[in-house]
Amino acid sequence: MNNATDSPPRQSLPFWIGAILIGVCAYAMTLAAGRQIEPLWDEPIDLAVARALRADPLRGEHPPLDASQMRLPMYVTAAAFALSGRDDLGMARHVSAIAAGLTVLAAAGLGRCLFGPVAGLIAAAFLTLSPYFLAFARVAMTEGDIFYALTTTLAIWAYARFHIQRTRSRWFALGVAIGLAIGAKLFALVLWPVIALCEISPMNRNDNAARLPTSTRLRSLAGLVLVSCATVVLLMPVHVLEPDIARAIIRRILRWDDRVPLALWDDHLRLYAGVLLIKGTWPMGLLSVAALLYAGVREASDARWRAAIMTILFSIVAFCFLPLRQTFYLMGVYPLIAVLLGGFVCEISARVVRQAPDGGQCGTAACGCVIPARAPGAQASDTHARIEPSSRPRERARPMRALVIVWLLLVAAPFAWLAVETHRAYPHYQLYGHRLVGTRWLGAESRGYRNLIQTNSDGVQELVRWCRDHAPACARVVSFPWEDHIIADEPRVRLTRRGVRLDQAAPPPSPTIDDADFVLLHINNVLGYGDLPPDTPPMDALSREFEIVHRVIRDGMEVGWAFRRVRSAAP
Repeated sequence: MNNATDSPPRQSLPFWIGAILIGVCAYAMTLAAGRQIEPLWDEPIDLAVARALRADPLRGEHPPLDASQMRLPMYVTAAAFALSGRDDLGMARHVSAIAAGLTVLAAAGLGRCLFGPVAGLIAAAFLTLSPYFLAFARVAMTEGDIFYALTTTLAIWAYARFHIQRTRSRWFALGVAIGLAIGAKLFALVLWPVIALCEISPMNRNDNAARLPTSTRLRSLAGLVLVSCATVVLLMPVHVLEPDIARAIIRRILRWDDRVPLALWDDHLRLYAGVLLIKGTWPMGLLSVAALLYAGVREASDARWRAAIMTILFSIVAFCFLPLRQTFYLMGVYPLIAVLLGGFVCEISARVVRQAPDGGQCGTAACGCVIPARAPGAQASDTHARIEPSSRPRERARPMRALVIVWLLLVAAPFAWLAVETHRAYPHYQLYGHRLVGTRWLGAESRGYRNLIQTNSDGVQELVRWCRDHAPACARVVSFPWEDHIIADEPRVRLTRRGVRLDQAAPPPSPTIDDADFVLLHINNVLGYGDLPPDTPPMDALSREFEIVHRVIRDGMEVGWAFRRVRSAAP
């Protein structure tokens, strides 16, 4: 891979010290933010799966819960349960925080391998400060896809190292990394065609793969598929020994949630455009989009950009075929976007500082590039140039220095703004961007569980706790949120649940509020869960007979309400 090298250990030490410090910061920030939110929709389900895998690593729970989900996150969490002696949600989120720190380290390593140490540190810093990354890295197991992000980054890093030096050990490591990625998320199957395309059709004659016979490359790819499949089977045997998991995946593919593939392509692209442009702050979003466009142009002549940009594009195309969208789907390739951002900043910085006087010495340290101080063949003892410099270079030096300063400010200012915004948004990162876009994004609703401003289950338990602490004993409380599986029983009040079960195709009829003393509503009842219509009691009766006595507020945004009866029901 062009210009990608393995640095000697002594040169690597300062870089890895910096990368580890950034990774520890990411771990600490993720862990702290995870302690500030309530259990989310899939977390109790994944927790039950992890506990079952701890008891029976071969078969897990029977029948399988949420069988279409791959099990690597639950296996890792089950191992942490066995080692720590704890099996609660806090420990599961702690595991995700560790995975977040490792993802930052992997992104730093990949960035250094492809574009140099500064690019790696830029990628690590961007991930650590990104509200989008922090919002989902803190969530346990499959609800946030942090394991998908970690393993995909490791797979592309393994391929970059294999491309530098095509040894059997690096080839085997690549196969294992791809297998881990598939075990984390089935979407990682796109890594097979990405690697195949990079290997079979090298677009740069300097690529190492171009010098190998096609038959050799095909055999290597076939072996890679076998190694990755063996990794899934050997490290996560439940995928094979529990046939209901395979049946659920096949059934999901055949039914496609009763939708036509690509039916929601515009919703997918609208969501992912918002994630790129808004969820990491809009200045960093513009830089990220510029980096992706630049990578799309550069990959034809520079193999360093190819695998990462192709993985991002192939993944987004695959997402668009899906019958539903999720805000966290882009997590799997988000570290790759950060790496390309680091490479873009360093490469453009190098181009800018080359235009500066004396070969760009004033900006060399900032961009991390080695730039010669003078053209090859110039003599250091050129006394005429030293004693009697002409005025023309001086005149040219001023705008060039100004250009360097402007470019460095254009890079530094977005990072400073990102740090400020991340601090302000803590800990409700999932809602980041609502002050900027409001309730609409590109002509559609911006809020919702599967939208740009993700209104997850946080706040539902607060509503029930408020009724426990403030409602009279034996008061009838009608709860409309669908998260029955994360709402604890409250014997002090008569709690009527919405009655939604995870195995139901459609929710049951709504409970009546005619004899209710209190009514609980979540913002997803008003917006609609997923892509379903709103699910609320009759709003005219609610406004006429009840008053709001408690509001659940997250980052200045109302996400839940407790209503108390003030008038008797109309006859």
